[in-house]
Amino acid sequence: MNNQISFTVNGIKHTLNAKPNETLSDLLRYRLRLTGTKIGCDEAECGACTILVDGEPVVSCIYPAERADGKTIVTIEGLASLTPTPLPQGEGLG
Repeated sequence: MNNQISFTVNGIKHTLNAKPNETLSDLLRYRLRLTGTKIGCDEAECGACTILVDGEPVVSCIYPAERADGKTIVTIEGLASLTPTPLPQGEGLG
C-alpha cells in the first residue's frame, strides 16, 4: 500500500509519507515548519488554524493530512506574498 501524499503548499510541491491520524495543521507546523498556522482549540471552534484548500477555507486542526493528496494549499505565509503594499503615511486617497 502506497502511503505517500503529494500536494502544493504556497506554490511549492511536496511529497511525504502520510502518518496515521495526522492532521493537516500538525503536518504544516511540525513537518513543513510553517508555523503561521496556529492551533488554538484543536476542535474546529476558534478558526485559528484556517487555511485555504483548493481555494476554500478549511479548519486544518480536524482535516486529515491524507485528504490533502492532490490539493493546493495556501497558508498565512502564502497569503503574505499576496498582500498589497500599504500606502505611504501622510498621503490621502483623494
